[in-house]
Amino acid sequence: MVDSVNNLSSHTLTHAEKQLLSLGLSFIPTNNKLPLTSIETAMDRLTRGLKLKDFFGPRGDYDPDAFKHKFMKPSEWTPKNRDISESTYALIQRIETRTTQILKKYKNLNGYVYTGETNTNLPSTMRQALRALKTNKNIVIKPADKGAMTCIMDKTAYINEAHRQLHQPMYYTPITLPRKQILCDTINPCLTALHTRRLITYRQWTYLTARMKDKDRKFYLLPKVHKPNTKWPQANMPEGRPIVSDCGTESKRASELIDHFIKPLAIKHPSYLKDTYDFLEKIRNKVIHKDHILVTGDVTALYTNMCITRTLNILRRELALNPQRNRPDEEIMTLLTTIMTNNDFTFNDELYLQVFGTAMGKTFAPNLANLYLMDLDKEAMDGFRIKPYLFFRFLDDIFFVWPGTREDLDEYQDFLNAQIPNIKITLNISDTQVDFLDTTIFKHTTWRDTTLQSKVFFKATDTHQLLHTTSFHPPHTARGIVKSQIIRYKRLCSYREDFDEACTTLFHALSKRGYNRRDLRKTKHDIWHNYNRKVRTDNDRLIIPIVIPYSTLSTRLVREWKKLIQEAPQFQMYRTIAAYCKHKNLKQLLTRAALD
Repeated sequence: MVDSVNNLSSHTLTHAEKQLLSLGLSFIPTNNKLPLTSIETAMDRLTRGLKLKDFFGPRGDYDPDAFKHKFMKPSEWTPKNRDISESTYALIQRIETRTTQILKKYKNLNGYVYTGETNTNLPSTMRQALRALKTNKNIVIKPADKGAMTCIMDKTAYINEAHRQLHQPMYYTPITLPRKQILCDTINPCLTALHTRRLITYRQWTYLTARMKDKDRKFYLLPKVHKPNTKWPQANMPEGRPIVSDCGTESKRASELIDHFIKPLAIKHPSYLKDTYDFLEKIRNKVIHKDHILVTGDVTALYTNMCITRTLNILRRELALNPQRNRPDEEIMTLLTTIMTNNDFTFNDELYLQVFGTAMGKTFAPNLANLYLMDLDKEAMDGFRIKPYLFFRFLDDIFFVWPGTREDLDEYQDFLNAQIPNIKITLNISDTQVDFLDTTIFKHTTWRDTTLQSKVFFKATDTHQLLHTTSFHPPHTARGIVKSQIIRYKRLCSYREDFDEACTTLFHALSKRGYNRRDLRKTKHDIWHNYNRKVRTDNDRLIIPIVIPYSTLSTRLVREWKKLIQEAPQFQMYRTIAAYCKHKNLKQLLTRAALD
């Protein structure tokens, strides 16, 4: 099994540091206190929800995907006590009284409630290791680009790799002044025009507005440790996947609006794949000739090599070819042009501007990439003298069945690489099986015919580093992760023996992370024999959520609140569920987009 920790730095990890990092970046240390305000906020949210349900009744006609319900801050309006029924008001009083009684039994100091957690999931040596890693300014800790591995890099090597990429003038250029003012001065008039034409509401206009106080974009790298060492630009540092964090920036919300309008255009082409399951529905059990070649392709650095001018021209063309009433085409083009041509960001206190390509991290990037390769898909499917069979593409990954010879395929690859400047595709071929997304597609031949079948594919760098059972999560979280993984295996595997093999690999990894093998086998048996996909109904919306940070105190409060609600006749049709907020995990404690 692949080691879950890859130390690329000159820092020698202590035994405690290795143990800590091997728990995985999703691991949450035990938290024995909660801010009193978090409990008050949870109770206020619950009682507000009860008032709204009493005031409005079931809202079965509410569609969260409708445009009128998107792009706005959640409403904070709450019915007055005089506007709700006496029974609901009495229920709220009982909830508040019972909460006060419970909190009196817990220690309260400096605005925190000590929750009474008796056991810690990190011994003192590992807590010291956590503090040492957090304060070590000479290393950078990041998750690997693929495989859930944790990588420790020398800060100098990390900066050198970032500078190697940022000093490529085709893609980036250093600048002295930020572009935030330009973005605000362009985005906001567009939004005002949409509001004036009543294409967005006042609440949407308020939410979407760009502000000078919004966050700056940050550049960071995810190390591609799955690449061969011979291709690493430095002996102790692999190539990094460039990411520009767009969270909370002045362009983030406008990017969401753009994505809303371009997504319907991006999924129209016949080679489009929504996800792995969509792919399997389209190719599994398809009959092919036993001598046909299975092929996958990978587009090299797709986002980085998307020419901005060509991107904008393609979108303008697709908007014109697919007219839609009340879609603000000119404003979409203005917003996208401004955001793509003013995508500035900071790295190590230096300011850069992206002059070519689309940054990974933009909300619209995946759908824009689909549009960018739409012409290539058409030529790939119909433009060559030999037509591939079952041609599909998921972003930068391509799959098809080739009915010609290998020599023809070499010519076909050259044909594909001549379609779009800077877009290069590398094909991988096999007579028997190929790996695509998280599946292995293989030929199954009988006396009658040859069909395509599938099984789970584990990448060479896959550490199977799922949540450790001692992590400070609700107990059902670990059970849910196991169940979801086994369900995924069942859906990906055509045959029982492949399902068994995938589960064996998973169970071998999980048994080292505190999972009970007997429970794992029982879950596997139940899912293989009894699992049926659930169809969502309107009744699924009739829920009363309780949102609160996880702790033993929280579970006690949830239990009491549920009991009181279930005793109220007016809420019998609703299902009360707990949605626990998680505390900071190791990733949040040890990794940062920006360098210190």
